[in-house]
Amino acid sequence: MGGWWPSSEEEQREELSFDASRDPGWAKQVDEWPWIERDEETAAKTGACPRCGHHMSVVDTAAVHARMVLADGGEKPRRYAACNCGVKHADTPEGESGCGANGLIERA
Repeated sequence: MGGWWPSSEEEQREELSFDASRDPGWAKQVDEWPWIERDEETAAKTGACPRCGHHMSVVDTAAVHARMVLADGGEKPRRYAACNCGVKHADTPEGESGCGANGLIERA
């Protein structure tokens, strides 16, 4: 039927507890999303969080270097990214948002 009522799958995903454990599988899926250039120094990617299914985004700028690390072999720069879906999942710590899923993704 559709409409604005959440499906049972969506309801179950909202009930996922916040979990900030690093997940390489999550990062691999986010890496598959294309980077879209916004301007000369900024790129973004958006999609459904591989863990909770809610909409999330990642923005990368030339100024973001604090969390950058090199992948094995030092070939491709990577950066920290986390679900920022804005849904209040169960057990979400104060000041946090999203389901907690995170990983190191390739930079734009």
